Parts: sequence; structure tokens; C-alpha cells
Amino acid sequence: MALGSRCLARSAQTLQRSQSLPPAFLLPSLYQPPSRSFQSSSVTYQRRETNKRRGLSALKRSGLRKGQTLSVKLENLPRPVSDPEKRSKIDVDPDHGLYKFFRSADTSISPPETIKQYGRAWTVEELRKKGWEDLHRLWWSCTYERNLIATEEEERRRIGAGYGQLEAEERDTEVKLTMKRIKHTLTERWYAWQNAREIAKDDPEIRLEPGLEKVYLTDEELTELDRQYDEYQDEAWNEASEETLLEDEPEHVGQIQGKVGEPVQPAAAPASPSAEASEAIPADTAKQGQSEKKVV
Repeated sequence: MALGSRCLARSAQTLQRSQSLPPAFLLPSLYQPPSRSFQSSSVTYQRRETNKRRGLSALKRSGLRKGQTLSVKLENLPRPVSDPEKRSKIDVDPDHGLYKFFRSADTSISPPETIKQYGRAWTVEELRKKGWEDLHRLWWSCTYERNLIATEEEERRRIGAGYGQLEAEERDTEVKLTMKRIKHTLTERWYAWQNAREIAKDDPEIRLEPGLEKVYLTDEELTELDRQYDEYQDEAWNEASEETLLEDEPEHVGQIQGKVGEPVQPAAAPASPSAEASEAIPADTAKQGQSEKKVV
């Protein structure tokens, strides 16, 4: 009986193993070769402290670490000078760029009476008559004015003045209204330009797109073009000089001086047609004419 029970137990264990193990054809896919950890970077060691002022950051406010001390004592720290007469005078450029953020170099805040001295905003009808350069200058003048207003408002808030805020807001409103109307004027011109472009597309005499000609020229082509232009200028100058020579009146022969200094005798003038005709008249007719003159 004992032997039979042992055989049954072994057969049961063999059956359990066969059921738990996968089939033989799957064993190569389940094989895992032995691996070890591999690292290409070097081992990092603890950093040594080389900076004596490490941790003294005014931005992060980290402060000193444990065991870190400073060589400066409280007794050696400089004390501020409260008396203005004893303070050192520093030369400042009177034309410094930061002064342009204030209306006056003497005061940082303008009184309410000064802030209220401003005109009305520009109208669209007035801006339509202005050119691009004028609108550009006016826009940046408004931007500069808004910078002045914002600077005074920040200074008022810093010192807690308690006045001038209402007047500054009213002035800023007028400036912003002018800038808004400048945008409106430029938008109108943009729409007008677009409409004109659409109309020009239907006109055969107007070419909006570039043609087939070259946009740029090489150095050799520029040299040849300059040479042709110089030749054209020379030809035009020669033609103009010839025309002026032909228009000038010729000098009389008698006015030309000879080699010895004596004037050349003028040549005999040809006989006029009237003289030839008078010679051809008969003598009787000539005598009759003389008698008639005597009677008269």
C-alpha cells in the first residue's frame, strides 16, 4: 500500500509540472540571457566647496549656510549721510534721456492747474487733410504725452500725493481719442487704396503685376548701360553745338584784319536786278522821264 501511494504522489507531481511549464517550442522565446548594469558616465563625487561667497545671492535671498561666516563686521559697515550738505556731489548730465519722462527737470509731479491746460482732441475731418508724415509725428507725440502722464501717475502713487489723478485721467482720455481717430483715418485710406486697386485691375493701361523684364542688372550690364548713356550725352551735346554754330551771324569781310594790320578792301557788290533793268531802258524813254521830273 505504501509503495502504491508513493507512485501516485510522483505521478501527480509530474502532472502538475507538465501543466505549469509552457510548451517546448516556446522555450527559446522565453529565454533571457544574463545581463549586468552598464553606465557610460563617470561616477559623480561630492562637490568640494571652492567659492567662498556661495549662497550670497541678492536675487534668491538664500543667505548663509550653516557654518559659513563673513569677514565683514558690523562695525566696519559704512553709515548713510543724513546731512545733504555733507554728501558728495555727483555731476549729472542735464540733457539725460530719463529727464524726458518728466515735464520739468525740477519737479517730478505737475500741479493740477498745469495738467488741466490742454486742448481738445483732433477730429477726423482735420486728420483727413494731413499727410502720412504729419500723422506719424502726431501719433508719436501722443505716445510721448501718454508716457509723461503715466510717469507722473506712478510718482503720485509712490509718494501718496492724493491729487492730480482726475485731471490726468481726463487728459489721457483726450490723447487716446486722438490716437483712435488717427487709426480711423488710416483705415479709411487703406480701404480707399484697396478699392482703387480693384478698379485699376480692369484698366488695360495700368499694369499692377511685374512684367518679364529683369528686376536687377549685373555689373557688366550696368557698365554697358552707363557707356550707352555717355554716348547718348555726347551725341546730344555735339548736335546742340552744331545748331548754335549755324545760328550765329557771319562777320563782314571788311571787318577781318589782314596780316599787316590793314583792313581788307570789301569785294565789289554784284549788280542789282534793278540796275540791269534801268540799263536796258531806251534812251528816249530816259530823256522823257527827266523832262517830266523838271516839269514837276
